Amino acid sequence: MNETSKKLKIAFLVERFPKLSETFILNQISYLIEAGHKVDIFPAGKSEETKVHDEIHRLGLLQHTFYPPKVPQNKIWAWLKFFVLVNIKPAVRKLVKLLDSQDFYRNQDMIRRLYLISLFYPFISKNKYDIIHCHFGPTGLRAVFVRSLGLLDGKMLTTFYGYDITHRGMGENYYQNLFSNSDIFIVISNFIREKAISAGFDKNKIVVLPIGVNPGEFIPHKQKTDKNCIRLLSVARLVEKKGLYYSISAFHQLVELHPNTFYDIVGDGELMKPLMELVTFLGLEEKVIFYGEKKKVDIINFYRNSDIFVLPSITGSDGNSEGQGLVLQEAQAMQLPVIATLHNGIPEGVMDGITGYLVPEKDINALQIKMKYLIEHPRVRKDMGNSGRKFIEHKFDNFHLGKKLEKIYSDLL
Repeated sequence: MNETSKKLKIAFLVERFPKLSETFILNQISYLIEAGHKVDIFPAGKSEETKVHDEIHRLGLLQHTFYPPKVPQNKIWAWLKFFVLVNIKPAVRKLVKLLDSQDFYRNQDMIRRLYLISLFYPFISKNKYDIIHCHFGPTGLRAVFVRSLGLLDGKMLTTFYGYDITHRGMGENYYQNLFSNSDIFIVISNFIREKAISAGFDKNKIVVLPIGVNPGEFIPHKQKTDKNCIRLLSVARLVEKKGLYYSISAFHQLVELHPNTFYDIVGDGELMKPLMELVTFLGLEEKVIFYGEKKKVDIINFYRNSDIFVLPSITGSDGNSEGQGLVLQEAQAMQLPVIATLHNGIPEGVMDGITGYLVPEKDINALQIKMKYLIEHPRVRKDMGNSGRKFIEHKFDNFHLGKKLEKIYSDLL
């Protein structure tokens, strides 16, 4: 069957939606809808972010997103809501009967029972799909349980991105129920493929499909807004595995030699305050600027006005590590030379010495040397940027990757 010969009904199961940092999921949804497929989205909960990418509204995705009903945290209100729902909604009565057959459900308190009802409620009237695509391993486990209740039907696959296979909390047997209940597994790098195999996944059911970018969206300007300074840029969630402590420390060593150099950091996270305190301690308040979370259109403008992109990823203390580092592909598409680390899946998405440089994890001196070299060699920056754009067009174009995803779907049917 040709992958475009049948328009599919697809369920996307995700952790939170929409999330600014998960453009890779949004890109897949956008491609599939524009290819004529029907996509329904089932998050485990709402994102607390107030900003959303413009694509969400352009495609009307929230009209096809089915959230679990909110659960009161007060026991009295929880009892009242439970009583009302059971008595006025036949679908809820049906779900309660299904859950009553599960021993673990009967042993939960009312708030937990209502939470489980709310989690599975969106599937009651929308259970038949051609494809059930789960994003992140724990979401796959949720889908297995929903299917066991008879609330979801279709060929199932799960995509693993990084933390969901590298985190130490996902130890031996964590995904045991997923092995026999998922038709195929997608991983975004060969590094994650090896991790999955070592965790017990059937290597014959694993497909490598990186996440990509839309080159047509990432068009660099020929001239920066400010030509009189050098700007380094990181776009990342401010969490341990992104390694920004090391890039800030390396940048500190450059300021005296290159006073007209600045470092922009776009993103938010639990380490925002500690990193800002580090910047203050180093006396870099006017040189290192934090901008918080931004939409894609704003991030593209940051790329356009930058000279060097930096992502110094490390393996976190809990084992959490980078799967691919999609921002590295975005930066290369914008003709920026990149500096990253020899970390897990990253070397599969950066051509060391051609589109950027890769240095050992946590090596502040190596980071500083590569920053300094690129600051002082504009011709190298330009050549690497040109090579990076060609590399992304060849290997990480979303259109071609979307075609491959359609082929994966069609092969399951």
